[in-house]
Amino acid sequence: NADSPDAAAATYEIDFRLAQKERQFQDALIAAAGVRVDALANDGVVVPGQAVTVNVYAGPAQQGVALKSVALGGFDGARGAPAAPASERAWGPASPDACAGALTSAVTCKADVTIPANTHLSTPYWTPRTDAARYDFDPDVPFGVPFRPSPFHATFALTIGGADVTVDRVVQYRYSDIMAGEKRSQLNVSPAYNVRLDPGILIVPVSTASAGRKTIHVTVGNNQKGAASVAVTLSAPDGWTVSPASQPVQFAREDEETTVAFEVVPPADVRPGDFALHAAASGNGASSDLGYQVVEYPHIHRRQVVMPAATRVKAMDVSIAPGLKVGYIMGSGDKVPDAIAQLGPSVTMVGPDLLASGDLSQLDDIVVGVRAYEKRDDLRAHNQRLLDYASNGGVVIVQYQRAEFNQAQYGPYPANTSTDRITDENAPVKVLDPANPIFTTPNQLGPDTWSGWVQERGTYFMGQRDPQYVDLLSSEDPFPYNAGTRTGMLVEAHVGSGLWIYTGLGLWRQLPAGVDGAYRLMANLLSLGKR
Repeated sequence: NADSPDAAAATYEIDFRLAQKERQFQDALIAAAGVRVDALANDGVVVPGQAVTVNVYAGPAQQGVALKSVALGGFDGARGAPAAPASERAWGPASPDACAGALTSAVTCKADVTIPANTHLSTPYWTPRTDAARYDFDPDVPFGVPFRPSPFHATFALTIGGADVTVDRVVQYRYSDIMAGEKRSQLNVSPAYNVRLDPGILIVPVSTASAGRKTIHVTVGNNQKGAASVAVTLSAPDGWTVSPASQPVQFAREDEETTVAFEVVPPADVRPGDFALHAAASGNGASSDLGYQVVEYPHIHRRQVVMPAATRVKAMDVSIAPGLKVGYIMGSGDKVPDAIAQLGPSVTMVGPDLLASGDLSQLDDIVVGVRAYEKRDDLRAHNQRLLDYASNGGVVIVQYQRAEFNQAQYGPYPANTSTDRITDENAPVKVLDPANPIFTTPNQLGPDTWSGWVQERGTYFMGQRDPQYVDLLSSEDPFPYNAGTRTGMLVEAHVGSGLWIYTGLGLWRQLPAGVDGAYRLMANLLSLGKR
């Protein structure tokens, strides 16, 4: 019965399988006939409305192979590409069947076309959700493809041995890389101006808001062809002051970048909450309030991640001891120093010279970055300087370290790090010493300290250790395959007249994410330096 559900399903299955075989037979014919076709544009980073030249090529093949037509798709200004035997010839809008010829020699032709004004920008078609570790997908993209399919195609209609064969090629941009040699990419449709802000998140302690003049840097890259005169603006919520109102920028060429600065002052009565600052660039008949990050390595094609040109602002109720001077020993790279600076302290990056022989006593705290004992030979060599600094009254705060920490006694007393972790960022946390100033001064920490965390509580907690290390927190993961109470996530040890602290808490993740409780905890840890 042709009308039965089983028949409909069988018809779909047969059509689907035959379509795969048809494409495979066409590919086999093309390979056997030695046909090569290509479509290349003269620019790889394009903007809506931009003119682009597309060159198409059909290589010489065996006898009995003919090119019937070449049709471009996705562009404005050209539907068909008439074939030009022997030498390259310009062509414009034409019927796809306006040309035909045997491929006894190479055929090349070119067309001047335009990127449509409504072309979708090149960016991932999945968007991270704010309420869960999942993504929303654009509904107009086929499910499961790695990237949004390019709209720019060249379709070659051929005859091979009397059989009609259609070959589709994505229009690409070809360029050279000093390490990888020839590379290709699809056409990346970009905003007219690439606008980015630094920092990506701005912390405003409400207790010092009126005195907290903040500087925002806006970097603008020019994607327009040739010179451009651009006005850069920064908008803020009502009651906030931005100066200057606008910054003029002059570009002499495409791909040029310029950075300008704005000063932002929040209102004195700002309340805790989330706000945003938005930047925009306008000029030469184009504007953009978007920026993008380029992702490219020698082994992959160029991709772009487009994002709003905005800085997230967190006004939060957090206090810190005034006048703190903090040293930071960077490990594998993180954004903790920027977060500390936004709380008010001055931050000095501790390089090899300062660590080896500089005056560490000028610092109230020294914070060791994640995996620093793995990455820093000078830290392992001069670790005794940190212990002496703590013994003389300083505060050392060591963030999570891996197995390299266990190769010697880098703590003031014997201790090893472990692979213990709490995988659930919402796992309950128990404070074991509520009277400790880490939990009381200058911020009174409570249950809300542990809410809103992202991607784990922490990892690589301190394992086997000397009794002089005092546990300050414990937690239990609800994940059944990580059962049991975990300690070692925050420990302290008194050393002479100072303190040595180890934490496996994921502060290096929480601070860039703007987690209020993480900032209050870090402020209390750093304030120990002025105790």
